[in-house]
Amino acid sequence: GKKRSNSNNTVVTVVAPGLGLVVVKSHDPGGAVAPGTSVTFHMSIQNPGSSALSSVVLDDPLALLLGPPSAITSGLIPNRGPTGGSIAVTGVYVLPSRTVNWVMPLIPAGARFELSFTTQISPLTPEDSVVRNTCRHMSAQDPAGTSSNEVLVTVISPALSIRKEASRNIANVGEPI
Repeated sequence: GKKRSNSNNTVVTVVAPGLGLVVVKSHDPGGAVAPGTSVTFHMSIQNPGSSALSSVVLDDPLALLLGPPSAITSGLIPNRGPTGGSIAVTGVYVLPSRTVNWVMPLIPAGARFELSFTTQISPLTPEDSVVRNTCRHMSAQDPAGTSSNEVLVTVISPALSIRKEASRNIANVGEPI
């Protein structure tokens, strides 16, 4: 809610802490890529709350211009938060829905960690296409869920393509080819 100070009419907005995770997505390589390029999507995840989150699910549906993922983060992931230790993560690709899915039974308060996967931009992607990617996460404490930021990958073809051919396989010094 908003409160007004009597002394200088400053408006203060009180923001309630979120019920869930904060997920910030990025991709590597950054910037525009050519069709057929492998792209790694990274999720920087933080539980900023003072309580642990349980039954956490993170879903990342893949755009049609993205191929099947590989190198999906799974296992015991280092917690870079103040409590340290590790976070159990099960990461899989669900083919029928074309979704990368992660399940985390418990994420401690203050936890910070990374998830990622790699995929390929289709070699048949049209010039000047934009591939959009976002993920959705929910937990027992935030059953309605929240979405991450959306990342945009612009796909452009190389401006120049060079191909070199020779008329024969072997040539001696000074001979034309």
